[in-house]
Amino acid sequence: MKFRDIFILVFLCLCIGWNYGCDKKTSDENEAIKLAQVNDTYLTLQEARNNIPAFLMAQDSIKALQNYRKKWIQEQLLLTEAHKKQLMKQAKVQKQLAQAQDQIAIQALKESIMARFNQDETVTDQEVRNYYEEHKEELKLRQRYIQFRHIATKNIEAARAAHEELEEGGAWPAVAFTYSIEAEEKVQQAQKYWPQTVILNEVPVMKELLPSLESGQVSAIQQVKGVYHVVQLVDTQERGTAAKPDWLMKELKKWLLAEKRRKYYNSYVKNLYFNAESNNELKVFDVLTITTSTKTDSVNANKSND
Repeated sequence: MKFRDIFILVFLCLCIGWNYGCDKKTSDENEAIKLAQVNDTYLTLQEARNNIPAFLMAQDSIKALQNYRKKWIQEQLLLTEAHKKQLMKQAKVQKQLAQAQDQIAIQALKESIMARFNQDETVTDQEVRNYYEEHKEELKLRQRYIQFRHIATKNIEAARAAHEELEEGGAWPAVAFTYSIEAEEKVQQAQKYWPQTVILNEVPVMKELLPSLESGQVSAIQQVKGVYHVVQLVDTQERGTAAKPDWLMKELKKWLLAEKRRKYYNSYVKNLYFNAESNNELKVFDVLTITTSTKTDSVNANKSND
């Protein structure tokens, strides 16, 4: 590695650790740390940090800063060249800049409106339950859902003991943590209902056994690639029945909040429209009907001549 590259790496390391190693450094001082300069424009460490995604900084902060600096320099050089060629004065570029500026302003207003909405609006559990009751028909399951328990162990004696305890009604988490590999995953898995088509695909023999069981019944022990498996059917929800409200509570709440947000924004836009009409700031000219009628008459006339 060249001396210049080593110096750059050391410098960047010092810059990254500035806030951590020196409590007296203020944000203003960090803002003054420069990573690059093109003409009279500087790239500061703080600006780079603000624009680099956190996960990239976490993976390799030095590389992330180097890549961002390289990209920034390229953009500044291209921008300088564009100014030299006076491209900004071209009518096409001026129009595109104006359109971009308009879109940024509209987006900023929309974000401001939504920020106000987010402060004032929530969705209560009761609203979700009411929606669920009103739309049960639309929320019917399209396939069978199954809640089950799964023990997997490399020890046949452990499989037999787990099988016996499950049949006797032993406490599920204790059975899983005592006998099963990946016990925590198995316990979490058993807390939910799953579409029958997605469960136990890695153990086809158990996938086939499970639907044939009665609620509470424990399957026979099956060995697959040196691992002994036991499953117990806890409960089922058949195709065509309404999904349980607890399954949908979180998703319905998010959907209802999004719906409220959409209505809030549309109402705001309608008010702008109404106020503009009331203040004679808005006029709509009915030229579309006239233009369409003229074209239709012209087509009919041509057909007559033919």
